[in-house]
This record gives sequence, C-alpha cells and structure tokens, in this order.
Amino acid sequence: HKLCFKNSKFSQGGSGHLCTNCFSISVMIYNPFKELIGLDKESDDKFYSEDFLESFDCINQASTILENCKSYKLKSIHEKVPNNSDFSTMFYNIDGNLSNFDSFSAEMSMQKLTYSAIALAETNVNQNKGDLYKLSNYSHFYNDKIPNKTKGTGVCLYIHCSFNATINDKLISTTKNLESLFVTVNKGTEKVNVGVVYRSPNGDSKEFLNELTHLKSLFPKDVKSIILGDYNFDLLKRTNPTTQKFENLFLSLGFFPLISLPTHSTNIQQCSSIDNILTDDIEHVTMSGVIDDMNSHHKPIIAMFNLCMPMNETSSDQKLLQHYSFSKKNVDTLITDLESKEDIMANSTNFETFFNIFTHTIDSNCKLDKPKVSKRNPINNPWMTDGISEAISTKEELYDDWIASKKSKEFSPGGNIDLHTKFSIYRRCLKGVIKSQKKKY
Repeated sequence: HKLCFKNSKFSQGGSGHLCTNCFSISVMIYNPFKELIGLDKESDDKFYSEDFLESFDCINQASTILENCKSYKLKSIHEKVPNNSDFSTMFYNIDGNLSNFDSFSAEMSMQKLTYSAIALAETNVNQNKGDLYKLSNYSHFYNDKIPNKTKGTGVCLYIHCSFNATINDKLISTTKNLESLFVTVNKGTEKVNVGVVYRSPNGDSKEFLNELTHLKSLFPKDVKSIILGDYNFDLLKRTNPTTQKFENLFLSLGFFPLISLPTHSTNIQQCSSIDNILTDDIEHVTMSGVIDDMNSHHKPIIAMFNLCMPMNETSSDQKLLQHYSFSKKNVDTLITDLESKEDIMANSTNFETFFNIFTHTIDSNCKLDKPKVSKRNPINNPWMTDGISEAISTKEELYDDWIASKKSKEFSPGGNIDLHTKFSIYRRCLKGVIKSQKKKY
C-alpha cells in the first residue's frame, strides 16, 4: 500500500490527502484532537478509559481552539480579539536582535493591541545587553546565550508594566539542548507562570525532552502555566518519530498546543509548524493565531486568555515629565566638560568616585532647572517619523500584492517574482532607514 500511495503522487496535508497542485496551495492544519471528538461516549465498546470522559470537555475546547486558529494582520488584529480576553501573549523568533529588533519595535509601536507578555528567541544577546533593547511600558528579562555561540541562541521576555513579574531561577536553563526563562506574573491575587523555551535544531532531541520533563517538575504548584517557544519539531509531520515523542510528552504533562498553522517557511513548498504556545489552562484560552505580515521566515504567534488579570489602561494623550534636555548645544558643552575631567576620571581607582563625577557633570550641563511637560507619546518609539510609518504601510502593501499573486494560476505556487523582488528590495532599504534613524536619534 505504501508503494500505491507513492505512485498516486498524493501528499498528506493535515488530516487529509491532496494531489500535488492542491497540496501546493493548501493550508495545513495541526489538530491531534479532532479525531477524538466524534467518538461515541455512550458506546460499550470503549478503547479509552473513564479518565478520558472527564477530559472530554478539555479535548473539545482544545480542538476548537486549533480549528479556529487563524492568520491575522498585525495592524488589524485588535479588531478580532474577543471582549473577554484580558491577558495576551506573543512569541517571535526574532533571528537576532542586532539585525531585526529595531524593525520589530517599530512595527509593534504602530499597532493598537498591547500585549501582556512578549517572548523572543534567537536574540543572540546576553543578559548584560538587554537594556539596549527596550520596549516602552515593558519590563524586560534576558537570559544569557550559550557561551561562544554567536547565532541561534538567547531568549527573553517582555512583561507589561501593569503586572508584577518575578524571575523563577529554578526554571532558567542554558544548555545546547534547551534554553529557557520563566517569570511569575501576578496582579492582585491572580498569578500565572509565563516562560519562553528554545530548542536548537543542532541539539539532541532526546536530551531536550528529558530536560523539558525535569523543567516541568520544577514548575510552581497550583499556578497555571503558559510556555511560548520555538521547539523545532514540525507538528504538521505527526508521523515523524521525534515529533510523535514531543507530542506525547507535552500531552502527558497536561499541556495543550494552541497553534495549528504553519509558523515557519523557507519557500512556498517548505512550511512547518515549529513554533507554538503550550498551556495547561485550556479552559481560559479565548483565541490563538499567526501574524502573517511580518515578512520573515518565522511568523509571530499569539494567544489570548481570560485570566482576570486586565492591564492598566494607558492614555494616548499621556504626557511625560522631562527632567533633562539633551539638545545639541547641551551635549556639546557636556563633552567639553567631560574632556576637561578626563585625567581625573581615568585615574580614579574607585568606581563610586568616577560615577559621581560623571553624574554631576551631566546634571550641571543637561539637567533642567525646572522639569517641563513633554507631549511625546511614550507608546511610540521617539525616533519614529511619519515617513517611516508610511513606509512600513507601503511595505505591507507590497507584501500583500506578492501574496495575492500566489493565488493566480499564472504565478502559482511561488508568486510573481517581480513583485517579490520589489518587496524584498523595499524591505531591505526600510530596515536600513529605521536603523539609521534610531542611531541618529
């Protein structure tokens, strides 16, 4: 029968089988629970235990979440969020903060939805450089990357300032098989364990599963958990032995996957679902999805919850109290003043003495006699301009044009190569403009 299947030239897509042409344009769905929903719970010929019946509502909910997992546009996703959602999460494999954080930050600042927690993987950044990559109104937590590794390592979490967040030291891991970082997020009496996990494709998959099992044993008791991560197991390939082991593990640990769509692609014919959000609180999940217009190999994934943990409202008209003025004139005098004290600071053997001189020099040259109110919107990056905002919108339009061309018989499955080239050049130029403007600011 395997030979017959190969000769038929059909491919397996999700839970069905498709011909070559349909397979190239189909969207594959991951849902291991769908096949269980149709079981007759009253049947005498049961091959499942009574424990299954008690879990049936959870399985039904998990299947519904996966079936309703959709693709969304970053700027319009706020219109789709259910009203009962009060805790929102996002995961994104950023593929290097140095190259992509500025663009990510700029695009995030343009959308109306504010996330409770944002997790990033492959930051390639150590903990001591986390302050270089700030998001307004968020506290950031960085884990050190793997020593002597410059790419494909590093995880971090951004937690909105509406919440208190405490690092769980027991759940921090940095090995060649598993990188993790967890914080306990609480507001009032409610709390949730939020973490980010990354598995390098070069690591040992068996050891990863062992380390993940040990990590789960250290989770805080009586606290629900949300794990956001890139696991590098393609859940669309359920017949793959290593994928099956991963699936069996997280299900046996009581966790449900929330993402059913492809999250990573190198081209139109190589899509995989290697990023996911796992939770042991499926009853309070309200929505999940994939952001399809960030124009990178990895797509951001999102999940919304109803945890009775609402964020504080932030007004768009909020004003800031400004204590310093770093105008060109003030900075020039500051530099001159520091140069005159260079010998004193360089020869200082006590850091506190150096720091006091440095601080006093800044205060004497740049601190305002009387603080003034600034109308600058803290939600947006201060170096963002109207031109950059318009350019990001133009880039998204070019991307949409190319995606639309993929549905045409003339250009399927890869789309119009000219539109793709135009989009790629524009995106590359825009990334350079954003980095240049930030550096200039």
